[in-house]
Amino acid sequence: MNDYYVNYGNVKVLFHDVNTLSGVDNAIRYGMPFFPKEEVLIFTYPFIRENDIVYDIGSYTGSHGILYALQGAEVYSFEPSPFNYYRLVKNCKPFRNIHCFDVAFHEK
Repeated sequence: MNDYYVNYGNVKVLFHDVNTLSGVDNAIRYGMPFFPKEEVLIFTYPFIRENDIVYDIGSYTGSHGILYALQGAEVYSFEPSPFNYYRLVKNCKPFRNIHCFDVAFHEK
């Protein structure tokens, strides 16, 4: 089984089926809560407060949404890939304030 724990502050979060070579999966394997080059996440995270609403479009496996949910935000996670959606739902199951949708967005 390719399950890994990541520490988000003082909370230990389990990620399931970490088996790709993507940057996020590699970060999880090394115990980092997010891929280090994700500047948007680094800069937005401090501004998220309890009861804020966050739309995580292209959620992948939920690593960003979990970070925001731990801040108390209500997170709506959208992931169109069936393989990644399965992982997203599994990873976010412990969080009542994360809502997962298998939907893709397009500009038209």
